[in-house]
Amino acid sequence: MLPMYLRNTYEKEDTDRIFFWHIPKASGSTMKNILNFCFGLSRAEQLQAEPSMQFAKKNILNMDTTSPKGLAVSYANNLVNANKVDLIVSNYFLSGSALFTDQHHGRTFTILRHPVELAISLFYYRRQATWERSYQPAWTKLTFHDFVSSQHYMDNWMVRQLTGTSPWVDLKASHLERAKRMLKEKIFVGIMSEMDETLRQLKAHFGWEEKESYCAYNYLHSAPTNQNKHPAVPKGGSTWKIVVEKEKYDMGLYYYALELFAEQANKKYPAPKGEGGSSISWTDKQR
Repeated sequence: MLPMYLRNTYEKEDTDRIFFWHIPKASGSTMKNILNFCFGLSRAEQLQAEPSMQFAKKNILNMDTTSPKGLAVSYANNLVNANKVDLIVSNYFLSGSALFTDQHHGRTFTILRHPVELAISLFYYRRQATWERSYQPAWTKLTFHDFVSSQHYMDNWMVRQLTGTSPWVDLKASHLERAKRMLKEKIFVGIMSEMDETLRQLKAHFGWEEKESYCAYNYLHSAPTNQNKHPAVPKGGSTWKIVVEKEKYDMGLYYYALELFAEQANKKYPAPKGEGGSSISWTDKQR
């Protein structure tokens, strides 16, 4: 079952809107700034106490698409058909895709991060991010090893999002195959560890043009203001292996995404001579 109003990956119409499936702690804030300031794309983000169909600031409509309640309000207000935003950003893949309509289909992209690195970053971020709904003060009493060893650890978030599978349901290989199909047929793939190449491909795929030269490059390579610093977890160590085992379906999806990313670079949008492009030898590097 594929979302009715999301275009297949390489299809497009002039009436389409963009859907950024935002995987937490995978360059989402940087990407939103680039889309807003470098490409001039408007999006929904609730910046005031109450949602409204008014702009809270330039290119930011005061509506929430990042929570179930916010998505319900956005749906009730027919957000996409209101013709006020170019872009929908949401962590919720299936619920976010429900905002699109027969008048304005969605063209989807995402940026993936290695699942173990993602789990580490989320753990340390959520136990200090007092400003987030996902803030978890109780986690300050846990080590990362304790956290991932716990029976309460929620695994394989990406596969669950793409297949609509609840956290308490045991996943099977068939869930991974369904998630792979969704990724291939509906989502243009970016990779966090290859952001320069990701931006090059996204510009080619969506036809984006920067308002100022080197705008996106400067956002990617300036000193990060939202970097989530945390202790390192030894790659290949006991804790790392626990996460790999618990995230085995998301790991499979991530390696498949690397293949799609390479295919995009080699077959769909090869870099012009002299521009370098993607060094498609990362599958081993990312393991």
